[in-house]
Amino acid sequence: MECPGRARPDGYAGLGVDLVAGRTTELSYAPPWATFVGGRIGPVPQRSPGLLLVVVMAVLLALGWLVRSGT
Repeated sequence: MECPGRARPDGYAGLGVDLVAGRTTELSYAPPWATFVGGRIGPVPQRSPGLLLVVVMAVLLALGWLVRSGT
């Protein structure tokens, strides 16, 4: 899939697939937890990437809020 005007669309995932005329190919796409992380695509169900990054960012944000509030 091409998205003109954007260098890399959010959740981008790429996979080279050999196609045979008259046959179908099923792929599974997993969107990322964060928009600036690429998604995953493959022949079997994929895990969504970026969960650890989102958890770390949430913990840092919570710690910053606690420190700033004086608790």
